[in-house]
Amino acid sequence: MDIESFPNEIFLELFDYINGIDLFRAFYGLNSRFNNLLYKQFRTYHFQFASISKFYFDLICQQHIPCIADKIVGICLSESYSTPEQINLFLSYIPSWNQFTCLRTLSLSNIPSLETLLKLLDICHQLCNLTHLRLSLLYLRISRPELIPVINNIWSLPKLIRCDFDIGISLDLFCLPTTISSTLQYLSVKGHHLEWKQINRLFKSTPCLTHLSISMAMSDHDNYKLFYHPALIKLKIDVFFSSDFSQIVIFLKALPN
Repeated sequence: MDIESFPNEIFLELFDYINGIDLFRAFYGLNSRFNNLLYKQFRTYHFQFASISKFYFDLICQQHIPCIADKIVGICLSESYSTPEQINLFLSYIPSWNQFTCLRTLSLSNIPSLETLLKLLDICHQLCNLTHLRLSLLYLRISRPELIPVINNIWSLPKLIRCDFDIGISLDLFCLPTTISSTLQYLSVKGHHLEWKQINRLFKSTPCLTHLSISMAMSDHDNYKLFYHPALIKLKIDVFFSSDFSQIVIFLKALPN
């Protein structure tokens, strides 16, 4: 059977499962029908730029993304040995992010500098439908005073539902927000831990939190009274620096679900 005999609906459904980069490499330029499908009919692009060659990265960013920006729902950018300066290059190619009107998911790995991080967070506030944010700060040198406004900036994103942190910087304790998020429901923090006394503040600043994955540092004499948080339905805790898990037991018994 000739693949071109398939109806457009089959191709559009298939496209949902393919990285946007591979879609253009496989189908763009074959004929006017596929070009029309890519530019005018398909509306849910995901672009995973990890491990892409600079040639194709430049081609996608400069030739194709300006034509389909309002159809992109997910972008993943990553700095690595194989993709150096990828994040800053993307920023230079895209003068305005306001065109990403449907972008819901943004993943940023190995952000190269605090300046770039702050610029990206400002951009996040331009994304009117951003609901999922993943930040990997494994190699970024940043102090606690510098990290606090970063956290507050994230907590102030108006539609954010899920946030994943992967932090490798030399700060033992996670910096808690002083801003309240009325939308954040899923939070995962890797690379830093929280103390019991921080949990209450986290719950109060994130009242809609339903899913939480964290590392906890607790002493054997930590009897801090925990805040009741009825919204929480899923919890993953890695516990460090303790031989007494009674506080964990008390905490789990207090959870409504």
